[in-house]
Amino acid sequence: MGQRAGAMQVGSTCMLRQNASKSAVDERQYILGISDCARARQWQAGLGLFFSMRRMEVNPKVNSYNAALSCCHRGSQWQLAWEFFESMPSRMITPTVVSYNSTISSLGFGTYWAWALQIFRDMPSLGRVMPNVISYSALISSCEKGAQWQTALELWQEMPKKQIAPNLYTHNSTISSCEKASEWQLALRIFGNLPTATIKPDVISCSAMMSACEKGGQWQQSLKLLQMMQLLNISPNAYSYSAGISSCEKGSQWQRACVLLEEAFLFADLLCHNGALSALEKAALWATALHLWHQMPDARIVADVYSYSAVISSCEKGGESRLALDVFQAMLRASITPNVVSYSALISSCEKGAQWQTALELWQEMPQKQIAPNLYTHNSTISSCEKASEWQLALRIFGNLPTATIKPDVISFSATISACEKGGQWQPALSLLQQWRAERPAAQLQVKNTVDDRR
Repeated sequence: MGQRAGAMQVGSTCMLRQNASKSAVDERQYILGISDCARARQWQAGLGLFFSMRRMEVNPKVNSYNAALSCCHRGSQWQLAWEFFESMPSRMITPTVVSYNSTISSLGFGTYWAWALQIFRDMPSLGRVMPNVISYSALISSCEKGAQWQTALELWQEMPKKQIAPNLYTHNSTISSCEKASEWQLALRIFGNLPTATIKPDVISCSAMMSACEKGGQWQQSLKLLQMMQLLNISPNAYSYSAGISSCEKGSQWQRACVLLEEAFLFADLLCHNGALSALEKAALWATALHLWHQMPDARIVADVYSYSAVISSCEKGGESRLALDVFQAMLRASITPNVVSYSALISSCEKGAQWQTALELWQEMPQKQIAPNLYTHNSTISSCEKASEWQLALRIFGNLPTATIKPDVISFSATISACEKGGQWQPALSLLQQWRAERPAAQLQVKNTVDDRR
């Protein structure tokens, strides 16, 4: 509110001066007003001042354009920034390095990294200005947002050759680019360059590095980084703890995941809770997962589809089909649309709980909800029918696999053949065996043994 009031006051003052005397208002006052609006993120007010300049017979020069470009950047208005930048030559105004940097930064919001790269490469030839550390940082950040990790890495490597020292922001953006691409080794290499460049890592550096290690399956390394943050007096944030908890989940360290969630109590977000729920699900600790799920509203955390799916899967692994169905119903009451994981876990739970009718109903419901059943969903439904000796239904579901462009696996064949065997349907069973032999000769023995043992 204070920033907004300050920006508006600057604009009002400028307009009052305009009304009092046109000659008393010069370009510098406009630049100050536009810049104040940019800092307050009041881009509409700032651009309003810019467009009023010509009406008041004040000719905007390059610094006015730069202030307007800054407004566009602060307001995430990349289209307007592009238009301003493109219009400068027609106004006989030569863009400066500040003009280029603001435009490149603005394009990052629209993930138009290719345009940003083109502008960057044109700087020496068309603009006759050389990129600086801000230019590189802005472009690397744009590449990071556009998932162009190779380009970001090339730019980071190019900087020392151009006698430009990468700063902390440049390192962080490059690490984040590698993290998003699961290139944890490259991220670690860049992170390791920070001491060489006499740059102290911050919470963003460490958190991005932790996330990269987590995605690369290096959970021990991720947790070491969390410990290192404490030694460097860097306070972890929600992103740091989320990466640490997810690392524990990957390493089947559910106890440590719960400890980290407790440590992050004051600012643990949904991602932190979902990571802990996933760790508990992998450990089949359905009771603890249920307890954590019930505690989420007290922490003002609203569960999402991933939260519910993890709890349902926990109950499924614990053989608690009734509880899994209760959680599924709670998800529907919360107006959260289940996904394929939610349905697959619940159908598997019904299969283990001998609830074949419910499993079949859920399988039939999925296409109506625009959710495509996957191989796991089909297999669980077939197994439910097989256990209930419903061979015709099992065959029907198996027959749906080609329609869904899903290739059956050994579980699909074995469960369907077993269903036919229980129904005394040896001919369909042998037909399925021949189909399996044609598709997977190397693995046919496993299914053949199923048929031979049950004749």
